[in-house]
Amino acid sequence: MAEPDWRARLPLPRIVAAVVLAPLALACLYAGSSIFAVMVGLGAVILAFEWVRLCVSDRPFALALAMAASFIVAIVAALVCEGGSSIAVIVVAAVSLFLASGRNLWVAAGVVYLGLPCVSLVWLHTTVATGPSIILWLFVVIWTTDIGAYTIGRLVGGPKLAPRISPNKTWSGFFGGLGVAIVCGSLLLVELELMAGPGVVFASGGISLVGQAGDLLESWIKRRFGVKDTGKLIPGHGGLLDRVDSLITASVVTALFVVVGRGG
Repeated sequence: MAEPDWRARLPLPRIVAAVVLAPLALACLYAGSSIFAVMVGLGAVILAFEWVRLCVSDRPFALALAMAASFIVAIVAALVCEGGSSIAVIVVAAVSLFLASGRNLWVAAGVVYLGLPCVSLVWLHTTVATGPSIILWLFVVIWTTDIGAYTIGRLVGGPKLAPRISPNKTWSGFFGGLGVAIVCGSLLLVELELMAGPGVVFASGGISLVGQAGDLLESWIKRRFGVKDTGKLIPGHGGLLDRVDSLITASVVTALFVVVGRGG
């Protein structure tokens, strides 16, 4: 019996997507706040349409367009004003779309769930002096968590992490992703002179855990609506929401850490 070809087991679509998207994200990150905000804004529009298509059957285009417009307004506010203005836009949009959708809580939840991360990223980049470096660290922690979890989970296997929510995730992948993220994130924090001492381990590990929780949350939402992927935009991943599910929760928590560290 022939041995299985290891090349056939490689997630080539995922690798190609990462090779294309990661450099693009990093280029926008260091191209300036306006370019970065445009990238986040384009992503927000895609996320709005994916979300509404996921949880709304009546008038999805109109609601998605309204949600996307609210995200753009909130991002512009984060770019030119204080963060409080952006949060106010998100709150007003959530209430307005809740009423416009016939009191659909999932629509209102989507405004908050997707809008706050977009605002958090733009706020970090625009307002915080070390914002681009913090976002780079955030990206690296999330990406290495994903890579470590996928690779070690495939190699080691073992008991499932949450079979009813995400059948493919294992405890070995969970701890593997966490370990890789702690090492890479801690080294980067020291290299960028953002933090030193034992705190680098807790920061990197904490954001990795938040990211993995965000991944499970998005998987639960998809299970709730009976879909495997939120779209077909990214080969090997599905929709954009499937690719940034970990970043969604981690970016908000990172921004909160920064706010607390600055004293408000």
